[in-house]
Amino acid sequence: MSDLSQSHLKSATPAEAPLPLSARPRKGGDAPFAWPTPPFAAYALPEPQREPLACEIEGRTGNLMTGELLAMEVSAGIARVQVPPERISLPMRFDQIRRITLRTPTVPLARQPAAPAPAEATPAAAPAEPASEEHTQVLEHHAAQPYTVHLNGGGSVGGVTVGHVENEVGLFLFAPLDDRGTVQTSFMPRSAYDRVLVGERLGKLLVEEAAITPEQVEQAVQIQKKNRGQKLGELLVARQIVTPEQLLSALDKQARMPMVRLGEALVALGYVTDEQLGEVLGQQVTERMQPLGEVLLSREWVTQQQLRVALARKLGYPVVNLSTFKPQIEALARLPADLARTLEVLPLVHRAGRLVVAMQDVTRQAVLEQLQTLTHCAIAPALAGTGDLKAAIERGYERLPMPDLEGGSAAPGAVAEAGDTADSASGRRAGKAAKTDKAERASGPVVQLLITLVADAMGRGASSIHLENHPSEDKLWVRLRRDGRMEPHSELPGSYRNSLIPRIKTLAELDVNDTRHPQEGRLAFSRLMQAHKIELRVTTLPTHGGFEDVVLGLPTRLKTLKFDGLGLTTQDQERIGAMLKRPSGMLLTVGPARSGRTTTLFAELALVNQPDRKIVSIEERIEMGLPGVRQIEVNPRNGHTHEQALRAVMSADADIILIDTIRDAATARLATEAAVSGRLVLASMPGRTASEAIQRLLDMGVEPWNLGDALLGVHAQRLLRRLCSACRMSRSAKEPEIDEWIEGYFHGAAVEAADVEREQLRASWLERYGRDGRLRRYQSAGCERCRDSGYRGRVAVHELLVINRELRRLIRAGAPAWNIQRQGLVDGMRTLRQDAVEKMLAGLTSLDEVRSVADL
Repeated sequence: MSDLSQSHLKSATPAEAPLPLSARPRKGGDAPFAWPTPPFAAYALPEPQREPLACEIEGRTGNLMTGELLAMEVSAGIARVQVPPERISLPMRFDQIRRITLRTPTVPLARQPAAPAPAEATPAAAPAEPASEEHTQVLEHHAAQPYTVHLNGGGSVGGVTVGHVENEVGLFLFAPLDDRGTVQTSFMPRSAYDRVLVGERLGKLLVEEAAITPEQVEQAVQIQKKNRGQKLGELLVARQIVTPEQLLSALDKQARMPMVRLGEALVALGYVTDEQLGEVLGQQVTERMQPLGEVLLSREWVTQQQLRVALARKLGYPVVNLSTFKPQIEALARLPADLARTLEVLPLVHRAGRLVVAMQDVTRQAVLEQLQTLTHCAIAPALAGTGDLKAAIERGYERLPMPDLEGGSAAPGAVAEAGDTADSASGRRAGKAAKTDKAERASGPVVQLLITLVADAMGRGASSIHLENHPSEDKLWVRLRRDGRMEPHSELPGSYRNSLIPRIKTLAELDVNDTRHPQEGRLAFSRLMQAHKIELRVTTLPTHGGFEDVVLGLPTRLKTLKFDGLGLTTQDQERIGAMLKRPSGMLLTVGPARSGRTTTLFAELALVNQPDRKIVSIEERIEMGLPGVRQIEVNPRNGHTHEQALRAVMSADADIILIDTIRDAATARLATEAAVSGRLVLASMPGRTASEAIQRLLDMGVEPWNLGDALLGVHAQRLLRRLCSACRMSRSAKEPEIDEWIEGYFHGAAVEAADVEREQLRASWLERYGRDGRLRRYQSAGCERCRDSGYRGRVAVHELLVINRELRRLIRAGAPAWNIQRQGLVDGMRTLRQDAVEKMLAGLTSLDEVRSVADL
């Protein structure tokens, strides 16, 4: 689906807030379908179909028939129609339909009969303002744009539309019937067309904007015509700037992007940088044409702002002069100032459930979705034209009375007062319940800020949010842990420590008055957003000066990762697969905190999850579920330990037992006994290497004979930061660098003929990772997509020690860790360091990341 597409289909009654853009109809329980309206503030929100609609239906062969549309069953892909003289409904599949046109027109709000406005809960009281001339221009904007739809199977249709809505079901167009905004709605199923092009040609619009001359447009066109020969996509793959999978994804996305060519799509998706694309286009003789906008920018004939304005006009969005536009107080009150600054948007006007916001890039779909969730309004974007957007945000919010965050507002005040009167244990529980209820109903800036922080952190792939007090600077710092590293997010005024932190503690049912002792709890995020059934781990840390920090642990993964996506070699996958087929024994996964142990355990568990086996997991925090797996949650602080749960599971006759963490000797001994007595045990424990994990189990008092019999294998792993594919670049490696890599690879390994094995390794690397007969060194300079860090995501490195007869003999004899590792290397084990070096050669990570495991 195109990034330029509008909001998804909605099935909400008019009295309800618009559904989030991620909402999808569910099979078997479709609510009445709500036909989209033009995506401008001039039109009312979509309303569910309550009665038959007169329509005209065009079949895939072009035949026309008229009748009544009784219902749209989106999940089943069916339109139920009644065509006279038939008296029964006829189900027509979407793939049988080219177009459905509603015969009843849609008129703008300005031409509809006046009706009393429904009562709405707004974040802050705001007086109604009369619409100015500029407000009227935005509210009544309904620009018509030409369009061309290329049909599947060949041919095309065209016309004029007042905006368009494209989603997973299909395309909705709005043909103008007069110059006053009356439109006729038509629907084309996704299966009926290949792509849609909307808007005037970009060159024509830039000429109208006086940004360029017609002669410059002609020069740019000539440059495009010269670029013919090898296809751009083929060249990008050949130069390894993108993978074939990324190219196919970009081509598919481009097919849904109005007037966006492949180069722009690749840049927008973050697969290539502008510099990489320019380098390729400068060296190639292509068949595919270079995007006109890029030619103009490269010649410095237009600015980015001029290009944005032209694109906004092309797509029909209104352009707002921020130097003179005066936002409505009611619109500003729907979005807190801090969030407006963070998202770089300015609310302009609010009308009939739609909020018009000014943005510098109207195609930022993620921001539009976030705004809809925060404001409970359908969002109509407008382009920020003349004027500084950041300055306009500050000017606008200067007119809005700020809420009292020092305790005077209802929600924070209620928190403090309830806590003061709850002296007994029962009183504290009642107070917390009352405060939680108030917090759940609140829709003020504090709750919205919390929602935004969590949504943004999860969108960035963070594992936790850290709210840290800095009394000397009177600030509340927000930092994220992302890809294992801490990074700054934002700075909040110190006043938020008296509102945001108590609100979080209230939602997590912690004691708001206790700031001297650490506390732990859980926050059900569904209390704030019903569509998100996730829990956040909340930890408070008392700090100097009577303040406290708060750490919000985010769910790191909402679905199980596939086993073949763990980053194991094919050989190691086969070895672990063979262990998992054994009826009994223990497969141990080791690594430090945040090394991905839980993800690996659940990926392994998914392989053995069969209906004929009883599987039980013992977890300190249940973060994901698997069908058919009985999950037990333990809490050692309350006396419910892993050992107690494991004894109960063994008595319950389980076939497979998963233990999330072995921390104490009793659990270690019991897990070994379970494996020896005929159960398959999948467990993890903190550790550095596979051999050291065995040594630690022996030191914890596990009988060497039992451990030797129980262990099937030990799998150690780490997570390294992955190089950003959008800005990754490479050069030929120098000989001293290659020598260093080879030395690091063999460090600590048993090498019989050093020179021979080094040459064999070099030849193997050249065959697998070489390009033009040379090894490459990869690095990433940093870009917007990776937030200038050079890294985006993580890659796992592994070490698998398979227990054989000789290793079992060493374990029974209580051999030290170094002796066990040496035997593992003789048996063909690849160490963490060696796996990291190979992933560096493949361009997945950097030398600096490899050095982070160099001491292993």
